[in-house]
Amino acid sequence: METRRFILALSLSLLVFLTYMRFFAPKPPEQPVAPPKAAPQAAAPEKPAPAAQRPEALAQKIRTAAAGRDITVETDLVKVVVNTAGGVIKQYELKKYREADTTEVGIGVLVNKILGKEGPVKQPKKELGNVQLLPSPEALSPGDRVLPLTLTPLDRPLAKLAFVEYQPSHDKMVLGNDTPTQTLVLTYSGPGGIMIEKRLTFSNSDYKVDVAVNTKGFSGYTLSLGTDFGVADKLSKDASGRVGVAALLDGKTVTEKFDKIKAEIFWWESAQEPITWLLEKKVAMAAAYSGRIFRAAVGDQQRLGIMWDGQIYDLDLWAIPKNAKNKDGAKRFITFATEPARLAVQAQLIAYGPMRKSAVSLVGKHPVIDVEMKDFLPTAPDNFKKALAFDDAWWSTHGSELQKRFEEWRGPLAPGQGKPAIETAQPEDTDQSTGATKAAP
Repeated sequence: METRRFILALSLSLLVFLTYMRFFAPKPPEQPVAPPKAAPQAAAPEKPAPAAQRPEALAQKIRTAAAGRDITVETDLVKVVVNTAGGVIKQYELKKYREADTTEVGIGVLVNKILGKEGPVKQPKKELGNVQLLPSPEALSPGDRVLPLTLTPLDRPLAKLAFVEYQPSHDKMVLGNDTPTQTLVLTYSGPGGIMIEKRLTFSNSDYKVDVAVNTKGFSGYTLSLGTDFGVADKLSKDASGRVGVAALLDGKTVTEKFDKIKAEIFWWESAQEPITWLLEKKVAMAAAYSGRIFRAAVGDQQRLGIMWDGQIYDLDLWAIPKNAKNKDGAKRFITFATEPARLAVQAQLIAYGPMRKSAVSLVGKHPVIDVEMKDFLPTAPDNFKKALAFDDAWWSTHGSELQKRFEEWRGPLAPGQGKPAIETAQPEDTDQSTGATKAAP
C-alpha cells in the first residue's frame, strides 16, 4: 500500500515538473549568431628597408666647401675665428695673457728652504699682451696644416667630410657682462642621413672653450687639436725647443734653448742605467720603470723622491687565439688572473699598478719588508691623476718623423758619449826609489 502511494506521489511530481517546464518556465536567452568567418587573405608583402649606402657610394655625393665664411667670437679674454668650411678654428687669440710662473718647485726648493738658501723673491707676473696659439698660414704648407676641430671619419672613403660646409647658428658672437656664456652651433647635413653637429660654448670669464660633437650616419671619427697648436713655426730649426702652450707672444717667438743643456743630458739604453746613475748621484733626475724605482727606493735603502705628474702608462693584454683548442680553460685563467684579489696580491710584491680600481683598495703592505705598497703604485688614485696613456696609433703615424727630428737635434753619439764619466781608481803615489808609499799631506 505504501509502495503504491510512493509511486503515485513520484509520478505526480514528475508530471507537475514537466508541465511547468513546458508552459511556465522562462525561455533561455538567445545566443548571438556568429558572423561567417571571412576567408583568409594573403598579407601584403612588406617593403624592404632601404639598404644602407656604402661609404664609397656616399663619398661621390659629398660636396666640399671652397673658402667658407669666418665667424668671429669675441670675449673679454679671447678672440676666436671659426670657419664654416670644415667647421674649424682658424685663429685663437688669448687676451690679457700673463707671463708663465717661473717659481721653482720640487724637492730641491724644500731642501734649500730648510737650509736657509732660498732664492730671491720672484716679482709678480706681468702681462704679455695678446698671444696667438695657431701658427701663421705662411709657416706651413697647405698639405702640412690641419686646423683645430677638423673631424675625420674612420671610414677613409668619407674623408671629404673634413672639408664640407657647415651652417652656423650665429654670424658673429660678442660676449660680455650681459651675455656671460653663449654657444655657437655648426651643423652639416649630407647624403645618406649623414649629420655632424659641433657645439662650441664660450665663457666671458674663461680662456677655454667647451666642445661637444654629435654625428649620425657613419661609424666613428677623430677630432684634431690642430697642427702645432701653440707652436708658432714647426719648420724652424729651433721648433723642438718650444715650451708651454703660448709660443708666439706679440708676434715674437719664445723658445727655450735646449742646446745649452744638451751636453748635460745622459741617454740610457738599459733599464738599470738611470737607477744606477741616481744612486751614484751622477744625475739629479731620471725617467725609469716603477718596479726598478721601488727596488732602489726601498730595497737598496735609498729613498728617492718620485714625481708621478706626467707618467706614461701602457697596458699588457690577455688574448685567446681564435682557433685555440682550450678556449674555456683560457677564459677561466683570465678570469682568475684579473680578479681584484689576484691583482692586489701581485701589487703587494712589485710596484706594478693593478688595472682595476677595485684591486688598488685591496693592496696592503709588502709581506717581507713591511712597506706600504700603495705609495709606489702607478695606478694609485693620487699617482694616477695626471697620467698619460701611451698612444700606439699616434706613434705609429708620427714616430718616424719625430725620431728623425730628435736624432737631427741630438746628433750622432760617439762611443761613451752621452753617459756619465766612468771613474777609475787612481794608482797609489809611490816613491820609485824606495817603493814606500807617500803619505798624503
